[in-house]
Amino acid sequence: MAGRVDGYLTNYCQHCGGGIEFPDHGVGAEIECPHCSRLIRLVGPCEPEAANLPKSPSSAEVGLSRAGLLLLSKFISPRELDALGSRDYWKSVLEDDLAAVVDGFLRRGLLEQVTPDLIWLLRSRPSKDLKVLAAQRGLGQSGNRETLAKRLVKCDPEAMAQLFRGRVYLACTPQGGTLAENFLQAEAEAKRDAQDRCLAAVRERRFEDAIQIVAALGVRRGSGIGEEADHQSCGSRATRRVLDLILTQVLTRHAGLDEPTMLSIRTAAAMMEIWGSNDPRPWLAADPRPEQVDRSTEARMLLSGAWQKFGIEEMKRAGIRRAEILPPSDEDVCPACRSHGGPPIRD
Repeated sequence: MAGRVDGYLTNYCQHCGGGIEFPDHGVGAEIECPHCSRLIRLVGPCEPEAANLPKSPSSAEVGLSRAGLLLLSKFISPRELDALGSRDYWKSVLEDDLAAVVDGFLRRGLLEQVTPDLIWLLRSRPSKDLKVLAAQRGLGQSGNRETLAKRLVKCDPEAMAQLFRGRVYLACTPQGGTLAENFLQAEAEAKRDAQDRCLAAVRERRFEDAIQIVAALGVRRGSGIGEEADHQSCGSRATRRVLDLILTQVLTRHAGLDEPTMLSIRTAAAMMEIWGSNDPRPWLAADPRPEQVDRSTEARMLLSGAWQKFGIEEMKRAGIRRAEILPPSDEDVCPACRSHGGPPIRD
């Protein structure tokens, strides 16, 4: 199919469905598709051939579940199968064997075996590993990973290639990549919408509604589908109690803060708890007096204090009668956390 906008035409590759925009004087030229590198002919909007070009199939048309699309999206960049994490976990998510699903992707032309560029492979390794390799060869160890990778490949390409010999890397084909990118875009839009609705519910103190919005999205606290988590799930008794404490408790450090500031801090702390985030900034209202208080720090302290109080309540429920809160001694810990100790707590 072709369309016209201000002297430019758009064609869609008959092989991968990718869009190509070009000046209208290019009609009839044969070029390599920028998406899949196959040869195509540029056509005008009235040519029958253009109307018959197939569009890129949707996920429904290829029969992929959300879990399957998530797995496919892991291969937008080249990846080894063993780098995906626990196969048992993926089996529980996919309800099928991981290798079997990947084999299905390969048969259907959604994945293909690739040989990544050597610099790309080195760049994917930790910086400390690259510095060790550079030091072993008497090379400079300054610069980012790409700089180090280029230095190593220039100095000792054979040894660098040997590091990756025998490994199998898979990546999305153009068709698979289109499906994966569309999936990630849809997931991001759904998450943004859920966060907006959740924030509105939290501001109105409708915590149960906020929890259900997140649950309906299929998000686990601090995680997403296809990622393992070992923490409390959103909507648990602990989460509900912590949200109540965020709403009601006043830390000593917050005693002098005005109500609008506390409202902003409480809202951000509640959103952090519900979404499993350690970054309150997306949910903090604009601060007209940023020099007065660091709201990000205070939201984290409020959430930490709520969990601390919940922990004390749970210890009392278990029959523990005395507990002592010890401040961290690590010099890397921020001053606020280092001062967060206190006297022994007795029932």
